Amino acid sequence: MDLLGDYFSDYFDEAVTPVAAASSSVSIFDTAQVRYLVFRIGQLRFALRRSDIVSVSSAPDFGCHFLDPRVMVPTRYADAAAASGEQSSYVQLAGLPYGFGPCRIDEDITLPRDALNARATNRTEPWIIGTLTDPPSLVLDRQLLGAHLMLSAHA
Repeated sequence: MDLLGDYFSDYFDEAVTPVAAASSSVSIFDTAQVRYLVFRIGQLRFALRRSDIVSVSSAPDFGCHFLDPRVMVPTRYADAAAASGEQSSYVQLAGLPYGFGPCRIDEDITLPRDALNARATNRTEPWIIGTLTDPPSLVLDRQLLGAHLMLSAHA
């Protein structure tokens, strides 16, 4: 006798209702918009998809390893990434036990998907996948940034 099998056979059929096809009055929208969080590290502006962020806080969250955000700055811009007193936010990445901070949050923006100017393959900073022109920002990829933060944390 399988208890879970009995449970699901007794109750699952009641919980599942057939999905009817959408009526002609229902429209399906592909928003073709992407939300970005724009933040600064020193004088440099970065953007990260809002869906790639779990939280933004004024203090490091417990259970997350926060790294100095300058580890993601290209070496040629290291001088421009000098920390200033106005940087007081910590960003935790979705699905990863890593984040970065302190940084300064600029704005939360919504842009068309084609606003991202994709970057050619980059071997030195693969976590920077492109740029935005308005506002001028370097766009980060969560998975590649997370891998870089993990390597930096264990270096």
